[in-house]
Amino acid sequence: MSFSHFLGAVSASPTEKMMHAIHEVVGWAVLALVATVLVTGAARSYFFYRGKEVEFTAAVEKSSLLRAMRNLLRSYLRPTYRKVFVDGAVRLCSSLYRGFEVGVVDRLNYAVASLIRQSSVLLHQYVDVACIDGLNYFVAGATKRLSDIFLKHAELGGIDRFNYLVVDGAVGVSSRFRKTHTGVLSYNMVLAGLALVAFLVLSLYVGGFVG
Repeated sequence: MSFSHFLGAVSASPTEKMMHAIHEVVGWAVLALVATVLVTGAARSYFFYRGKEVEFTAAVEKSSLLRAMRNLLRSYLRPTYRKVFVDGAVRLCSSLYRGFEVGVVDRLNYAVASLIRQSSVLLHQYVDVACIDGLNYFVAGATKRLSDIFLKHAELGGIDRFNYLVVDGAVGVSSRFRKTHTGVLSYNMVLAGLALVAFLVLSLYVGGFVG
């Protein structure tokens, strides 16, 4: 019962619950009736078969012709049927198993399996190991040599050297610029003198000190 059916059963009215109970009782009664009919029919069939078997046996015992036919069946026909059909079929199946399945199918399977195994060994030795692995090692070696060349000439010789040049230039410029602010080499005094000379020249150019 699903959850929705459970909720429907819980929320049903008393009349619906009663009808549902009646349906269940009727269903079980029908099942019990069907089972009773089946059991009764099977029992009647069994007893009918047993009665007819007893009657047939009695009829056979009364008739000499039927007894002769029964003895013929038991003594000759049944053993002949067993020897010809049952034992013959068993011998034929055994012969087919030994001669065809074991002698042909299994040998063919072993030959195919041996051929596949030898082919796989050859493929592994000459294709996988010699070709694919050799190509992989060649590509890996070429890639390693190319990366070593790129590391040596491009990265170390070009990029790193350019980086060092830029760094050295920046350090030199910053050092020179720093010396102008610390008074080293008397840069401040030289700049002060240059400023005084520039001031005098500009003063003379614009008309001197006295307007």
